[in-house]
Amino acid sequence: MNPIVTFTRSFFVLIFFGAISAYAQTPRPAPEPTSAVSLLRSAKTVFIQPKSDYMNREALERELVKHPEFNHLGLLVVRDKHEADLVLEVYRKKWTTRFTITAVDAGTGALVASCQESSIGGDVEPKLAKCFIKQAKAARAIVTETATPKK
Repeated sequence: MNPIVTFTRSFFVLIFFGAISAYAQTPRPAPEPTSAVSLLRSAKTVFIQPKSDYMNREALERELVKHPEFNHLGLLVVRDKHEADLVLEVYRKKWTTRFTITAVDAGTGALVASCQESSIGGDVEPKLAKCFIKQAKAARAIVTETATPKK
């Protein structure tokens, strides 16, 4: 084989891999830091993921949707986890009546809200729905308080 052709091929292969390694070393821009309140405030869609057999997903969906405040906040329950802005995970610690609902941002995995309720005295789903709506309202109220100057 011709030594000039071999040298040319080797040269181009070396340039190609050098460019790839240089591209791999360029720093990626870091995602902008966001607060839990801003993530909760900007969420539009919610997916419910029960982590306990004692939790009825459909009942919690029903309770959220029937609250006028939930609709007023512009939130929507979706059945596809990939379409959700927030994932509401519901846990129940063994041998207790305490349920924990945590709101996790689907994009970042950041915990944006959490609260506990007890199932003593009836179903826990209405209590969890009220708890989440209260926290979502509080997050959106912070914006209106800071946006409107006080006199």
